[in-house]
Amino acid sequence: MNFLRFIYFLFLDIKKEAKEHKIPTNVMLDQIYFTGVQALPIIGIISLLLGAIIIKEGHAYVGKFVDQSWIYKIIVSIMIRDAAPFITALIVLSRSGIAMATELGYMSINKEVDSLRIMGISPLTYIVMPRIIGVSISIILLVIYFLLIGIIGGYIVTNIFSPIPFWIFMEKLSQNMDIFDLSIMFGKAFLSGFLISLICCFHGLNARHSFTEIPQRNIKAFAQSAFGILGINFTGIAIYLVIAT
Repeated sequence: MNFLRFIYFLFLDIKKEAKEHKIPTNVMLDQIYFTGVQALPIIGIISLLLGAIIIKEGHAYVGKFVDQSWIYKIIVSIMIRDAAPFITALIVLSRSGIAMATELGYMSINKEVDSLRIMGISPLTYIVMPRIIGVSISIILLVIYFLLIGIIGGYIVTNIFSPIPFWIFMEKLSQNMDIFDLSIMFGKAFLSGFLISLICCFHGLNARHSFTEIPQRNIKAFAQSAFGILGINFTGIAIYLVIAT
């Protein structure tokens, strides 16, 4: 099955099963737990350090040439619009995307997918749709978490250079941020999560003949998903530059 046919049949299944409310919620919740909850520690560490580094380097250069208020513009442009969705998507791809492709590859080669078809259960409904929904929801929540922890890291470092109350820090940050910045961030995150799960599920289900196919499929899934993430992020940047400037 090629990728376009896979998307077509998935779309038909979504139309059919959404009306009958047959999407298995237990599989979806398991995916949210694995993709979202279990990724919180690594997301928290990376976002805290990144927020601290951005503010530290920003203070080192911004203070010499322009007003200190520019540091908040840097947080919005780097942390919110770009780093949060991009880094979160790469972490989700590395952890959950490859895990999904591997799991579905073993299920396909062990004929578990064929067994579902024999029992009259659509593999796309039972296997693919819950994972796509779970990953898409998880990556949105992880981006919010990434942003909150990154802002805390930025605030801690900001206090080293110019101590201010947290509510003033947040007020100045909100003055340099608008709904369009958040829309770009959430749009990038959702599309990245959807694309990662779609590509990885496709390659996992197409491992059919031997277990040695699974690593090959994983490599293809990772490469195509990574290029997709880059494309989504560059497109988001281009849209922002066209509309905001």
